This record gives sequence, structure tokens and C-alpha cells, in this order.
Amino acid sequence: EKAGLSVNDILENKSRLDKQSINIAVLGSVGKSTLVRILSALLHSGDQISYVTKVNDNWLPQLPFAVELALRSRANTCVFECGVASKGDAKLMAAVVPANIVIYTEFAEVNLAELCSLDGVTEEKFQFASQHPGAKVFSHIANRSQLQKRGLFCHFYGKEGSEATVTYKIERMTESSTTIGISDRKNFKVR
Repeated sequence: EKAGLSVNDILENKSRLDKQSINIAVLGSVGKSTLVRILSALLHSGDQISYVTKVNDNWLPQLPFAVELALRSRANTCVFECGVASKGDAKLMAAVVPANIVIYTEFAEVNLAELCSLDGVTEEKFQFASQHPGAKVFSHIANRSQLQKRGLFCHFYGKEGSEATVTYKIERMTESSTTIGISDRKNFKVR
């Protein structure tokens, strides 16, 4: 048996999963994991067979394997958390992850070393939806002007002024824990 997935495997998996299930991609800067866990709880409360990416499977090297697992699960609904860290990630993720629905959480000034500004963050994340022209797109209201400026039709959710206001910085990350520094607060550790 071969190890890994070829490019053809990845593209075939995306195509097969696109026909098999409703596929939801969640992108954004703040609240992706929370939204994915809420969707997971809702899907699991009904009689839907669903697949949801694991916490660390949301970045580009892991997503092809997440799509493979979703395909094997024979799920009716799949939820993929897509964590964009570098320029070009979103377009590559769109080539791997099928999406009938794209949900954007609030965009924030993160990964600025790569993406430079909030406008750069928005442009990168916009690339995902632009690669899925038939998808229904939902976005946090805080992204409205940035996305409308790009001509993307979205359904908006949330309230004006409800965006996150906490500034944080990852202080230390190991295989088993992460220490996060929150401005004006004590550090805390996540295991």
C-alpha cells in the first residue's frame, strides 16, 4: 500500500466528496474553532452523519487528509476549518476542500508578517470563496465593507460592534501545550 496522497488522489477526493455531501468551509481570524464546534454539536444532535475536522487538521498540509477521512466517513455533512497563515494558502485550500457553503468569521489583523494588513488578510481569505463561485457565502457583519469592496455577495450575521476586542499573542507553543498572552491580562496555558 502506498503512503500519502498524490495530487490526483487529492483532486479526485474533492470531486467525490463534492457529490457525496454538503460541505461547509469555515475561514476567518477570530472564532473559527468555536463556530466549527457549534456546528458539530448541532449536526450531532440530529440524525445526520457528519464529519468535522479535528482541531489541528485546519492547516494546508493536513487538509488533504481531512478530506480523505471525510470521504471515508460517508458523512451527509462535512465541516472543514481552514486556517490561513500565508499568502496563497486560501487558493490552495480551495483546490483541496469542497465547499457548498463558505462561512467567514470576523477578520482581524493576524499573520501580518505574511499578509501585511487587514486588507491583505481579507484579500487572502476572499480567494477561497472566489474559487467556489456556486457556494453560498455567510460572513460576520464586521467584514461587510471589506467583502463588498471585492464584489462578493454575502449573507451577513452578527451585530455591528460585536467583533472581538481582545488582543493576544502566542507566547510559547510545544507539542503538548500553548501559552497565550492576552493584553492587560495574565497569561494562560492551553493543553
